Amino acid sequence: MPVETGGGDPSWARRTTADVHLWCGRPGLALAQLAAEEAELADGGSDAVEALSKAYRVTGRWARARSAALTAYEADEAGGLQLLALAVGGAEGAAAARPLWRRAVHLARGSDEPSPWHDYLYVLIAAGLADWTALDARLARLLALAEAPTTHWADLAELADDLTALLHAPGADRARLGPRLARVIAARDAVRARYAGPQPQPQPQPPLSEPESAPELPRPEAQG
Repeated sequence: MPVETGGGDPSWARRTTADVHLWCGRPGLALAQLAAEEAELADGGSDAVEALSKAYRVTGRWARARSAALTAYEADEAGGLQLLALAVGGAEGAAAARPLWRRAVHLARGSDEPSPWHDYLYVLIAAGLADWTALDARLARLLALAEAPTTHWADLAELADDLTALLHAPGADRARLGPRLARVIAARDAVRARYAGPQPQPQPQPPLSEPESAPELPRPEAQG
């Protein structure tokens, strides 16, 4: 994910801060950042529908999560479909969301997004469909790519959060999805550790020594 500056746009700053809060498990703070975006969404539009839908999901506000996802879906079917599938799955169960995930497969096939974006999407779709063979193949590829220095922690954090939503959906196969989610979380944390780098260790200090005595000055010779 390329780093953007937002050009001083306060709405962009709020959305970015909200994303960070969501990745760090602070949905209440994310919603506080998105209060202005909520008002825009009520008026028919907002650039923060993805963050809003996710924050609503995490806090169990399923009707609002689905409404925000529908707004995204109406603006961009490919982009909004996974939000809608996650909201439906969380509220109505994994089986209810599967037709949406099947539709997502068709849209993904026509996508020209480069790797690793395609891999992230296919991992999520395969998990939503409980297609463990496809999930394992895509996950192996994605985790190999995650070792590259260009991998962004935020991408893995977002995938981990979405897989966590699938894990907690009613009817999810937690016994199978749980270990696969754990591998994504481990990769996410490894990238974070790589970014953070080793913590500096205090350098050992030499023991204090007694100060050397000043050299004795020669006595002046007596004048004869």
